[in-house]
Amino acid sequence: MLFIDPTEDPFLDIYIEKVARMSTKAIIAMPKMSDTDFLDYLFSNKDSIDGVALRVDNSIFDHLRDDQLKQQTEIDKEWETLMISAPIIVGYMGNLMVLASKRDFPFQAPLGYVYRYIRYPNSFRATLAQVSSDMYNALMGAHTAMDRIQLAIQQVPTHVKTAMKLITSAGNAMLKSMLPRTLDSIGRLATESADIANSTLQRFNLLQEFLAEIIELSENTQGANEGAIYDMETKKNQSMLDQERLQNNLNTIQSQYNASKAALENARKKYAEAMQLVTDSSMPTIVGGQSDPLTDIIMLAIGVVFDPVGTIGCILGGCKNPEPVIDNTKFENAMKIAEQARKDLEEAEELHNKHFQQQLAEQNELAKAMGQMAMLDLSILSTEEIVRLLLEATQQISLIKEQWSRMIRFFSKLAAQAHSTQQIVVKDFVEVIQIAQTDNLLVDPIDREFFTEMLIPAATTIESGAHLLFTMAKTYYAVSSEHMIDQIAGISQLLTLQTDENIFC
Repeated sequence: MLFIDPTEDPFLDIYIEKVARMSTKAIIAMPKMSDTDFLDYLFSNKDSIDGVALRVDNSIFDHLRDDQLKQQTEIDKEWETLMISAPIIVGYMGNLMVLASKRDFPFQAPLGYVYRYIRYPNSFRATLAQVSSDMYNALMGAHTAMDRIQLAIQQVPTHVKTAMKLITSAGNAMLKSMLPRTLDSIGRLATESADIANSTLQRFNLLQEFLAEIIELSENTQGANEGAIYDMETKKNQSMLDQERLQNNLNTIQSQYNASKAALENARKKYAEAMQLVTDSSMPTIVGGQSDPLTDIIMLAIGVVFDPVGTIGCILGGCKNPEPVIDNTKFENAMKIAEQARKDLEEAEELHNKHFQQQLAEQNELAKAMGQMAMLDLSILSTEEIVRLLLEATQQISLIKEQWSRMIRFFSKLAAQAHSTQQIVVKDFVEVIQIAQTDNLLVDPIDREFFTEMLIPAATTIESGAHLLFTMAKTYYAVSSEHMIDQIAGISQLLTLQTDENIFC
C-alpha cells in the first residue's frame, strides 16, 4: 500500500469536507462578505465557517470515507501491478540484452513486408538497442509526466476551495470578477493532466506495437532459418552421398593407378633389358672367309698329299679364300624387341599418367565435397544457434510484452481517470457556473441556491477523482524512482558483453 503523509496530501482539506457535509440551505445561509473581508479571508487561508453550526456525522457510515477506502483499494491494485511488473520488465530486458550480445543476425521478413517500427532490420542486436532506448524514453517520459500531473493536480483542491468560497461567501462583484479565472485554472489543469496522461499512454502503446512487430519478425526469421536448416541438411546428406561415390571412384582409380604403376615399372625393366640385349648384339657374326691358322696348316698338308699342284699354287697365291659373310640376325632381333619394349613403355607411361590425373581429379573433388560439407556443418550450427537465440529472445520479448501490457493498463486507467476528471470539471462544474454567471443566475438567492445544490456534489466528485489521479501519479513516480529509471538507463551496456565470462563477472 502507498501511504501518503497527511501533511503532504493536498486533498485532505477540512473546508471542502465541511461544506460537502452541509445542507444547501445552510450553505446559502452563510453570510456574504465584503470584498475586502473576503480577500482577507481567502488569502489568509482560513477554513473556518463562522456563524454556521456544523453537524458533523462521525458515524462509520461516512460516504466520503467510504469513497476514499474504495479508491485506496483501487490504488493498492495499481501499486501491486507496478511493484510486480516494473522490476520484472527490467530483469527481462537484461536477459534479452545478454542474449543479443552473443550473436547478431538480420531479420527475415516476408516478401513485400514494410517495416513499421524496426529501424535496423539487418541487425537483431541494433533492434534490441532500439527497444532499450525506446523503453527508456517511454519510462522516463512517464516518470516526468507523472511528476507534472502531481504538480498540476495538487493545485486542484485549492482552486476548487476558492470556487466554493466564492459561491458561498463572496459578494456578487467579487464572484463575477474571480470565479471565471478560478474556473479557467481548474479546467486548464484538468485538461493538461489528461493530455499528459494520453501522451504517455500513446508512447507505451507504440512500444507495445514495436514489441509485437519484433515478435512477428522473429517468428518469421525463425521459420526461415529452420527452412534453411532443412535445406542445408538435405545438401549435407547429398554431400555425404557424393563423398561416398567419389571415395568409391577414388578407390577404383587407385587400384588402376597401382596396376598401371606396376605395369610401368615392368615395362621400364623390359625396356632396359632389351636395350642391354641390343648393346650385347651390336658386334655382328662373321660367317666364312676366315679360319683358324692351325686349321689352315692341316688343310695345306692334306692338299699336298691329294692335290700337290693346286695346293702349291694356293701357297704361292694362286688361289684366294672366299669373302667373309656378316650375320646381323641377333642384332636385328634385339632391336625389334627393344622397339616393342619402347612402345610398351610409352603406353604404360601414358596409362600411368592418365590414371594419375584421374586420381588427382577425384581427390580434388573429394576434398571439395568435404570442404562443402564442413561449411554446411558450420552453417547448420550457426543457423541452429540463431534459431535457439531467436526462440529464447522471442520468449523474453513475449514476457516483456505481457508485463508491458500491465503497465499500459495502469496508464489506460490513469488516462481514463484524467479524462473523467477533466470532463466533470469542464462539463459539470466550469460550464455550469459559466452559464449561471452569463445569465446572472448566481445573483438571485433562489437561483444561487439551485446551482449551489448542483455544484457542491460536483466539486466533491472533482476532488475525489483528482485525488485518485494524484495518488496514481504519485504511486508511479515512487515506483519509477525506486525500481525502473536507474536500472533501465544502463541496461543497453549488456549488449557489449561478448563472452559468458564477461556476463557473469
